[in-house]
Amino acid sequence: MDLIEQVQHVDFTEADRIFREFCGDMKPGTPPPPAPIITPIKRPQVPDEQIAAWQKALSEECREPFSAAGNYLHRRGIAPEIAERLSWGFDARSESIVIPRFHSGELVGVKFRKIEPTDDVKWTQVKGSSKCDFLYGCDDIMDPFADLLFIAEGEHEKALLKSLGVEAVAILGTAGVPDPATLDFAADLKWVTDTFSRVVLIPDSDPSGQQAMERLQKMLADFPVTVATLPGFKDFGDFYQADNLRATEWLEELKKETGNTLVEHVVESLTSSIIEPETYPLDAWDGTEYAEFARRCSVGNHITQEYFIESLKTVTGAIVGSQLRLWRMAGIEARFYTANIGGAGSGKSTATGWALGVFPHSLLYSSGEPRDSNIGCFVGEFGSGTGLVETFAEYQRILIFADELSQIIEKFSIGGSGQSFLSNVNTLFDSSVRAPSNITRGRKASGGAAHLSILANTTPDKWDSMFQRTGAVGSGLFSRLNLVVSDNTKIVPRLQDPDLTGWRDDFIQRVIRLEKTPVEAEFTTEADAELEGWTAWLRAQPDQDADVAGRLGVQVQRNALHLAWLLDRPAPNQLEGMRRVLIDKDIIARAIKLAKYQYIIRCQNRPSSADNVPAHVEAAIKKVFERKLSVKRSDLYKQVNGVRFGLTIFDRAVQNLIAEGYVTAETIPTKGRRSQTLSWIR
Repeated sequence: MDLIEQVQHVDFTEADRIFREFCGDMKPGTPPPPAPIITPIKRPQVPDEQIAAWQKALSEECREPFSAAGNYLHRRGIAPEIAERLSWGFDARSESIVIPRFHSGELVGVKFRKIEPTDDVKWTQVKGSSKCDFLYGCDDIMDPFADLLFIAEGEHEKALLKSLGVEAVAILGTAGVPDPATLDFAADLKWVTDTFSRVVLIPDSDPSGQQAMERLQKMLADFPVTVATLPGFKDFGDFYQADNLRATEWLEELKKETGNTLVEHVVESLTSSIIEPETYPLDAWDGTEYAEFARRCSVGNHITQEYFIESLKTVTGAIVGSQLRLWRMAGIEARFYTANIGGAGSGKSTATGWALGVFPHSLLYSSGEPRDSNIGCFVGEFGSGTGLVETFAEYQRILIFADELSQIIEKFSIGGSGQSFLSNVNTLFDSSVRAPSNITRGRKASGGAAHLSILANTTPDKWDSMFQRTGAVGSGLFSRLNLVVSDNTKIVPRLQDPDLTGWRDDFIQRVIRLEKTPVEAEFTTEADAELEGWTAWLRAQPDQDADVAGRLGVQVQRNALHLAWLLDRPAPNQLEGMRRVLIDKDIIARAIKLAKYQYIIRCQNRPSSADNVPAHVEAAIKKVFERKLSVKRSDLYKQVNGVRFGLTIFDRAVQNLIAEGYVTAETIPTKGRRSQTLSWIR
């Protein structure tokens, strides 16, 4: 008992409890179980001030573009914020990343990893840093109610997994799984089984790494454990460095396979709250400047408010770039490719014009020097991919604006250069950090990032035909579009300019504050569960076409990012020079509403690649039936705007659909001419 008291720094009562927990109540004649090995902690002699100095040095390095330490973390997928949470630092003298090891809040080791190792020296450590019989990173678990825990090998693996948004700890080498378990290791395992519902082990592929995880699996024999198999790499870090996209997808699939009990109730609630088709959820933006802008702009006219909201959101995201981003999620910014679809006179051009007009020339410009390196955006039209590349040589942030979307889409049909243009547009939606080399090569603007946004308008007629012979259908472009559709036909004789007094100045100041103080949004536990529930709901929907269901999760996160910034609910543990805000359950529920609307709108407005008129008309008719199962033939003719191609082609398209078994026709006798109702049957 004396030894337990000394090592664990507890009184006799607590020492007795620890002893009984691991040894049980001994009965006469029963041999005691093997006692856990107790390893005295040898604390390294490193002052707290030195740890803090190393941390500060790493923070400063990460702020400098192209710094050795910042590039080291970036290559390995480790977010600077995670390195900071783990108290990592930088030692300029040895040019090493400093990795302190803490257990139960106490420093038990300090290691140095040289950024550019020599053949002889890669790792060094402070004397007294040999302790490894514990799970590294338990102190960093932010979500004590998380359902799933990943266990890998080594500090870098822990930091990478954490940066990718999963809770993780690590064993410290193969000696880090002692058999029999030491007191500290056994206590950490008990914490794991008490805190989580399941565990995923990601062993290194070398024999010693495999054996260590096999020992760990045996220790967790009565607990739900999944053992992952890496696809041909030594460890998950090597996998990520070789192909970060594939590694991230592999991790997501692993999460799906292991399941998540937290999301079951979320799926049920999502399923029971279906949005009315084509009804934009304006209430998702309640209490925000976007909603107030839309309210003021809609005074004295019939323009739908969603045009104003989505246009302002898109322009704002283009201006702020990476100054508004998700915490621990590299590449998730507030940018959108928005297409407003509506008939002539619906007000979409007015909405985009008023949204652009909110910002002064210092933030939204078509010529001249950028206002600064952090915010501000070049706006213009581009006749080719070459023009876009040349403009990115001068500016980091670009908004392509076109009052007619077809002016952009039709450029993709140009031989050779058109497909390159399309490829660049698709790539830049997903990531601004890793821009295509033909964009970043020789650029004058600082850094390699390239932030692209799109805002455009079109009519339903042109939307139905603009994708023919462009190669855009099936390329992934449609899944990147943020569609806003309105069938409003009401107009007023004269529009009056909106009264933006007070609102405009306050909003511009909010945007300008991002120049010096970026905002990062962090998910709460409840929001994470809601997001997992949304993903499960989406997978359960009947239409899983990539053009319809693709990247809706990205849209949820980007809308949540705007909402978190606007509603400004502060996160704990604020950082100097940065504003951290929360994405809570309310915010993610609002973002999911917007994504459900997007799913329905995509189903109803799937682009057609048909290159002959009858096939194009058939595609237009199918879209009508996605909204209505039955429709009068005369009404159908109006809804597909049959006057463009005439009754002969319309009748041929209807007969083709009937012959193929998609549609049935029922003739209903009425006074005067006969009425025919067409119904969709599959």
